[in-house]
Amino acid sequence: SRVTSSAWRADTSGTQQRLYAVACLSALRCEAVGAAGTIVSTGDGGTAWRPQANPLQGSSKILYRIACVAPSSCYVIARPDTILVTHDGGATWSSHVLSLAGAGTSLTSRACPPGPVGAVSGQLCRLGLLDIACVSASICYAVATGPAGYFYSPIPVPGQAGRPNAIWMTRDGGASWTRQPIPPGVGCVEGDCGSELFPYPLEWVSCLSTGLCRAGGGYFVGGNSGIMFRVTEDGGAT
Repeated sequence: SRVTSSAWRADTSGTQQRLYAVACLSALRCEAVGAAGTIVSTGDGGTAWRPQANPLQGSSKILYRIACVAPSSCYVIARPDTILVTHDGGATWSSHVLSLAGAGTSLTSRACPPGPVGAVSGQLCRLGLLDIACVSASICYAVATGPAGYFYSPIPVPGQAGRPNAIWMTRDGGASWTRQPIPPGVGCVEGDCGSELFPYPLEWVSCLSTGLCRAGGGYFVGGNSGIMFRVTEDGGAT
């Protein structure tokens, strides 16, 4: 069918805070997240949006990404290190802090280290927790990256603690989160394959209800960019 511009309309969010992401539980019920711990929700398809109380409301935390699974579960990335979870459509939220090395506490453009991880004025550093996706209401994956994930330097010891990227998984609806085993680095950079491994960032993750998930991010070497993919089809076992 043909879609015209009349299929879209502008709605008032009810907040002056910058909003970063939105996800829906149904055709009518959606949640949007943003700066200063902001969550706004609609139950009428976007005609009206209302503030939703949560543990980080009014704080300096940036709510950056959200994933929802019907009928009533949503997971929110609060950068750099926190995940908010609801299983009652936002009536109550729980907060879970993950241990992330090198993420830092300030994510503004002025706090970005130099190089590819740096952001232009007004944007955020791509550090800490960056994305989240769910297989079901109880199984979700979150990805995180530290500064070293963006720079061209070999990993001294493969698999060492504090490596710059991470995939975290929950199997119990967000009550607990486990860091998943992933390849510590890549061996080929711009066609130059050798024994050395190089770090890479993980900036996004996407999952299907079948259990298939992919995660990746931009890999910068000498001004060029590529995408590194990591795939699981067995619930994160590999």
